[in-house]
Amino acid sequence: MCISPCNRCYNTTYCLSCDSQYYLSSSFTCEPLGDLSTKCELTLPTGSGCAICKDKYYKRETDCIACDESCGTCVDGDSCLSCQTEYFKLYNTENKLCVSYDNLTNCETKTSIGCLKCVNGYYLDNYICETCFENCISCDNYQNCNNCVEKDFVLVDSECVSYKSVEFCLSANNSKCIKCDGFYKPSEAGDHDQATYFQFLPIFKKQTIKHTKNKQDTKN
Repeated sequence: MCISPCNRCYNTTYCLSCDSQYYLSSSFTCEPLGDLSTKCELTLPTGSGCAICKDKYYKRETDCIACDESCGTCVDGDSCLSCQTEYFKLYNTENKLCVSYDNLTNCETKTSIGCLKCVNGYYLDNYICETCFENCISCDNYQNCNNCVEKDFVLVDSECVSYKSVEFCLSANNSKCIKCDGFYKPSEAGDHDQATYFQFLPIFKKQTIKHTKNKQDTKN
């Protein structure tokens, strides 16, 4: 019969394995782990340190050091391998730690690698939302707008301009000029006006007037 904290033994003198909060010493007795139990997945046989660290710790010689609070797992105090919940990893930057979701402003879909979809008026750049050009609600980058705000603006050369700056344009909708002045109509793209030419064909009514000369015989 083994005596706690020994859970497997050879008679009552030699312990072969110990409870989770103890380690097996070289003298085959169970000794308390102390703070090693909070950070060691596996302790050294001597109880002098850790052989394997738990998650959120990294190994430094025989000790396990806590990762940065943003890390799920890490290689050292400055580099996360995975992130905690509500944190994401920034790639292609000098910062190797994880960043709080609080930094993902104007983001509609947040993930562990950053933002995947931005709200209207913003575009993705390295999983961060950046603002589009003024009066633009959908863009590929700052200089290439796809759609303008609902009314009063026309998409011209990937920029949103007031319909009033488009010659002869009277109103706009859905990023296009929809109504023009005078003998003009919107172009197919809706970004400029083009003249409408009417061909007037004059109609001449030809009238043939026949003059009949009546000859009268005058009798003398």
